[in-house]
Amino acid sequence: MIARSALEFSPGAAGPLLNRADDLSWQDLGECQFTDPEIFFPERGQPAAAAKRICQSCAVREVCLEYALENGERFGVWGGTSEVDRRRILRARNPDAAPGLCRAGLHVMDSLNILAFGQCRGCRKEREAQPQPGQMAA
Repeated sequence: MIARSALEFSPGAAGPLLNRADDLSWQDLGECQFTDPEIFFPERGQPAAAAKRICQSCAVREVCLEYALENGERFGVWGGTSEVDRRRILRARNPDAAPGLCRAGLHVMDSLNILAFGQCRGCRKEREAQPQPGQMAA
């Protein structure tokens, strides 16, 4: 389980505290919008240093990183981190997770259950079953 949520971060002077899981308006405040997107998706084996440098001065870097961690972004530089960096962060945040279980430690990760890095079908189904803010429960 991720200890912090992207919704806890404020992009500082750039805008108000985000308060909805589906609010991606922070992306409009990112330094990356002024840069060729290919920089943030280097070819395998190519350095990501240029993208990481851009992220260091970004007002929404922490929100971006948390978004990537929570959504299992497998490719590209998010919040100044590569996929390898994000895996290390997730392992550090949840050192007690049993091998073979999803990040939440609730479901066995096998070829039928895995969706993407650290996400499983069981967690997604549970999340989708929860009513969203402003949505009436069925």
